[in-house]
Amino acid sequence: DLNAISTYQTPVQNMVFATKANDIAIRQQGLYPAKWYRQGDFLMPGTDTTYAWQGYIDTSMQPVMHNPERGFVSSANQLPYNYKNYPYYMGGIHALERGYIVNEMLTNMHNITALDMQMMQTDNYDLHARWARPILLKYLAVNDLSADEKRLVQLLSDWNLRCDASEEGASVFASWWDSLNIVLHGDDLAQTNKPIQQVSRTTMLQNLMNDSTNYMFIDDITTTSKVETLQEQVMAAFKKSAPVLLEAAKKQALAWGKFKVNGVRHILKIPSFGRFNLNASGTWNAINAYKGYHGPSWRMIVHLTDETEAYGIYPAGQSGNPGSKYYDSFVNDWVAGKYYKLKILTK
Repeated sequence: DLNAISTYQTPVQNMVFATKANDIAIRQQGLYPAKWYRQGDFLMPGTDTTYAWQGYIDTSMQPVMHNPERGFVSSANQLPYNYKNYPYYMGGIHALERGYIVNEMLTNMHNITALDMQMMQTDNYDLHARWARPILLKYLAVNDLSADEKRLVQLLSDWNLRCDASEEGASVFASWWDSLNIVLHGDDLAQTNKPIQQVSRTTMLQNLMNDSTNYMFIDDITTTSKVETLQEQVMAAFKKSAPVLLEAAKKQALAWGKFKVNGVRHILKIPSFGRFNLNASGTWNAINAYKGYHGPSWRMIVHLTDETEAYGIYPAGQSGNPGSKYYDSFVNDWVAGKYYKLKILTK
């Protein structure tokens, strides 16, 4: 009953509902200010009340999906509505890759089991790289590279687009793509001494896919005697990342699980209370969105068979006492993608 959550206000949540009678629904529930497009994204005059919130979105207008024809509901924090025909603006950052691959996989899965869902929740396929890799390879002058550098390019070309801990191609892609972001935007962002957010990977990808050679940030504004091309900037980005990658290879640390920063950090950031240098899979835009100190902290699967079947795991332990051997006893299994069977109480 969607009315049961209609009074819930904050924080906004994606609420999913399912029954053994094959009834499913999802609703993005919470108290939203009714904003016009891009309201609140930039500085506004505080003395002008016309820029203030004028009210809140009625619960009847909040995004909801109930028993869709496609047979499933899903959310991976992607944009919950089509901004072209939805009358309000919710703002925020909504990466599309994870939601896209979730829907793609569910559309092609049939007779799904709990094990299938475990494999899906821990899937490391990098959809962002599927779209971005052709840009890097297209505009790179391979013949101008050294033998060692060509081997790095070959690792990327042969990469299966999975960010598994053992994959070296994932390290090449991440380092090169992040380097390109800095090469393209660093000169412009450096024009201010105010704190400013780096252009998102998704924004950069969308612009390069739409009109790669005319993207307004390709030229380096600090070199006034010339106008850089995308070919030159892709090469410059590769040349910046190659020494880091080659040094990692020399140290046997080019595999993705060793190359990227992985850890489970205590909320107070006390090093002795955390676990670090984990040889883990995942990336920020895969379904297994684990990179750095952020990731899916609670994995759970509920199979609504006659006798409810459930599995779950979180990256900590059964005890909250740092002195207990059970304090971090789940971490290794969580990294390995394992699940524990959960006991569902009937009363």
